[in-house]
Amino acid sequence: MAEVFLARRPGPDGFAKRVAVKRILPHLAKQPDFVAMFLDEARTAAALDHPHIVHIHDFGRDRDSHEGDAYYLAMEYVNGEDLAALWRRANELGAPLAPADVATILVAACEALHHAHEQGVVHRDVTPANLLVSYDGVVKLADFGIAKSQAAASRAQTTAGTLKGKIPYMSPEQARARSLDRRSDLFSLGVVAWELCTGRRLFRRKSEMEMLRAVQMCDVPPLRSVRPDLPPGLAVAIETALEPVVEDRWDSAAELAHALLAWLAAAGETPSKTRLAETMARLFGRDAAERRLAAERAPVETTTANTPLPAVEPRRSPLRPERWIPQIAMHLHLPPPRMPPLRLVGPLFALLLSAGGLLFGFHAQQRSHALTAGLGAAPPAAASQPLAPSLAPPSLAPPSLAPSPTPALKLVPHDLHLDAPPAGLSLPAPAQKHPTHARTHDRQRRKR
Repeated sequence: MAEVFLARRPGPDGFAKRVAVKRILPHLAKQPDFVAMFLDEARTAAALDHPHIVHIHDFGRDRDSHEGDAYYLAMEYVNGEDLAALWRRANELGAPLAPADVATILVAACEALHHAHEQGVVHRDVTPANLLVSYDGVVKLADFGIAKSQAAASRAQTTAGTLKGKIPYMSPEQARARSLDRRSDLFSLGVVAWELCTGRRLFRRKSEMEMLRAVQMCDVPPLRSVRPDLPPGLAVAIETALEPVVEDRWDSAAELAHALLAWLAAAGETPSKTRLAETMARLFGRDAAERRLAAERAPVETTTANTPLPAVEPRRSPLRPERWIPQIAMHLHLPPPRMPPLRLVGPLFALLLSAGGLLFGFHAQQRSHALTAGLGAAPPAAASQPLAPSLAPPSLAPPSLAPSPTPALKLVPHDLHLDAPPAGLSLPAPAQKHPTHARTHDRQRRKR
């Protein structure tokens, strides 16, 4: 819905402050629904003032924009990472977050949610991407884009059957498009906590429909079945927030925070920003904050006040098709020809053999038809002549070769009938068949 830029807010006598500027996408700036949602976010977030919620510095409209009226929101810049980056980095290193670190993050998130809930605001989008952790160990809740206050809910109800939010972090009632209260945010926070403790995705499925069905059925494995070393007190606190029935969950985020603080006290720990900062240094390096600041400061320090800035074309949204389709057409490179994969060699070879067999059979059939036609066209007078004992007529035999000592057979047409044997050829008399004797012999053999 929006894009975020890193900006610098200037002031008198060289004062400057880095802020995050959130601007509605240009192709959505002309749609009243998205503009109204962006304005609701600005009003909702500006009314909240808490140490664990991203602060709003300014809100306005840029009428000189080349894209038309552009609404922007200047917010507090958090120099750190979101929980999604922490989750990925911990999995890469094979070292899941410590239970005390998870509890510290959850306590700060509960305090931020409780403050919003007391103002009549339901966040409805509690995800790892919206929970930020600075390199100093400070936790911030951000992005109230689809949050609903009581006034906004009475003015613009969500359309029936329309889901807003990320499916893997929805509550069962949110996945069924029902009315929500503060306990829906607690379920979403419980999903985030379950994934931080186990290093696995809770509702990850092959398709969105299967994922939505899993959320509606609330298919949640016990925490200790996935991570047996997790303390039972922490597991019970998180699993209570993941109850499928709304009435069985914690009544408020403050109750969940109290349960987590009680477990930390029993374990001899306290919510510590210093310990969380050490975890950030272990995951991303101790110089992560300096590297981030150096990368942000580099474009500003390489330009002086006396050097004019080069003319740069205004940034255009990558979501505009008319912007990026011509560039793709200009930089189109066809891939080089490649040999077919080895799995195709066998079928191609079999296909070639089949084609060769068909051609060979066709030619053999043509030759058979030609031979049959030649035999059928022989004169009938030749069939009545007696067979010659020699292989070929004397006139066709070569004069230099001696005749073969053994007489060779000669092909006789099938319909040739001889009334008498040829001269010089005696045939034995056919044997007389005695069917009666044969049957008697068969009976005697069966009796034996």
